[in-house]
Amino acid sequence: MQNFSNMITGPNLTVTPATFGANDATMMRASGGPTPGLPDVKAGAAGKYGGDVEILNAALLLEYLEAEYYARVVAAHEARAYLFGRVEYAARTLARDEATHVQTVTEMITKLGGTPITKPQFQFPANAFLSSIAFLQLSVELEENGVGAYLGAAPLVKNKDVLNFAASIYGNEARHTAWVRFLLGDQIAPRDLEHPRTIAEATAAARPYLTP
Repeated sequence: MQNFSNMITGPNLTVTPATFGANDATMMRASGGPTPGLPDVKAGAAGKYGGDVEILNAALLLEYLEAEYYARVVAAHEARAYLFGRVEYAARTLARDEATHVQTVTEMITKLGGTPITKPQFQFPANAFLSSIAFLQLSVELEENGVGAYLGAAPLVKNKDVLNFAASIYGNEARHTAWVRFLLGDQIAPRDLEHPRTIAEATAAARPYLTP
């Protein structure tokens, strides 16, 4: 089981330690209770599904990141028209999809009795808003991270409805990755099997895009 400790700290977000897959008492001993900036999952989540809420909040961080990135790309394109044809269409579609992911993950957390994390502030390299290639390259990075995170978290989820929900997003993220790779002229499926990422790995990959 992975330790969700010392992962990400941002202006409005602190991800606390929690041992995924452990029982609730063990999880909260590992976390040391509520941490400023992060909702108290123990108080907000229903019984044995508190761990699922924490996993979903980790997913929400990644969805916030992707949604913000694509929203800024679309805004930059509308300001300077640097995307064309299929790339522009992809950017707008990805922006819409990721906004939907943010909404639905937030709703699932609330449905479980948890409290969604606050959206942090993000930063991105300027060239992603000037070059279509740079936009696509960063898109692949973010989408690959999401695919690995959902795959890695799957064995830790207790609630079947949450697992099915997460799998539906996983499938969409995998399609995104293949689409963007195609637009870059890369291999659509560079591996025979997807590589799962731990919560630690996935959230660490998001760290460079959090505003200090």
